[in-house]
Amino acid sequence: MKNLLISIIALSPLCSLAQTSVKSPWLEQGEIQVGVGVGAARGGYVGFVARTTSYVQYFIKDRWSLRLEGEYETYQLTRKRDQMAGRTQGFGIGVSTQYYFLQRDRFALYGKVGYNYGKTTNNVYNPIDPTGPPTKTFRSNYNRVSLGVGAQYRLGERWLINGLIEQQSSYSLKNNSTNVNIGVGFRIR
Repeated sequence: MKNLLISIIALSPLCSLAQTSVKSPWLEQGEIQVGVGVGAARGGYVGFVARTTSYVQYFIKDRWSLRLEGEYETYQLTRKRDQMAGRTQGFGIGVSTQYYFLQRDRFALYGKVGYNYGKTTNNVYNPIDPTGPPTKTFRSNYNRVSLGVGAQYRLGERWLINGLIEQQSSYSLKNNSTNVNIGVGFRIR
């Protein structure tokens, strides 16, 4: 009995050591993040764009990640010179790379370069009666490149808040736009 009591007392510090919290890595190789964001864009041709983006992000090296994105966007189109009004919805997928050039405690800044491909459905309306039925419907594909800068704030061990501002350019849509996005992320590993 005495030996058992001595053994328990001797091993108890090891049990408490196993339960202490260890600072988890952040922005390190092998980390996986998933998340969703909402954003808005303003461009010369399409007007105001509302966008929702979901993503999965994998860190291939410390502070450097690859990201796969899915997006949905909708916008109103008004071009008075062509007497045209329309509503557009689009779905796309994209890939990007991000490099976190500044990391302090819970805060990080990053640069982003990306490419998106998608399909849109455009409903064109008579600008005199935009609530009437579409006068024309057409579908198109888009290719878009983006360059941006963002910030990430770690709320806890797993939850993150992201903010991003990026310049997007699409030759197929003949449009350049500035996109602002805010989202929430979850660190899986």
